[in-house]
Amino acid sequence: MLSGRNIGKMDVLLTIEQLTNTRNSINEDIASWSTFTQMFGERIWNSGGDKFEGKQETNLDNVIFNCRYNGSITTMMRFKQSNESTYFYITNVRSSMREGLTIINAERRDNQGDSVISNWILSTGSWRDIGAWDDTALWQDS
Repeated sequence: MLSGRNIGKMDVLLTIEQLTNTRNSINEDIASWSTFTQMFGERIWNSGGDKFEGKQETNLDNVIFNCRYNGSITTMMRFKQSNESTYFYITNVRSSMREGLTIINAERRDNQGDSVISNWILSTGSWRDIGAWDDTALWQDS
């Protein structure tokens, strides 16, 4: 249905990944990213900008993707476009089953690392996988 959208504009392949936790042979948690789904989307660039994070100037790229409906995508996921190696972190998801459309807002930062830990911090803003997590979003050493 896609509510008047031109399906031919959905020409960017997105590989959406989710964080998975497993245990190694000595029962330690190992965090890694696994492919959740692949889908095509229409890319719309928003104005980016610079901001300071931890006394470091950071460049932001903001983008919106219009995709076919998928109600399982969350802000705890990330994606990359086609064969690019840098990731966008999902900041907002709006889905309408009636219109058959999912709108994904995401951002890419120039200071992001490729490690699982730094990617997790970017997507959640918290050290959730190390130490104790409190629902009030306060860090507590265990």
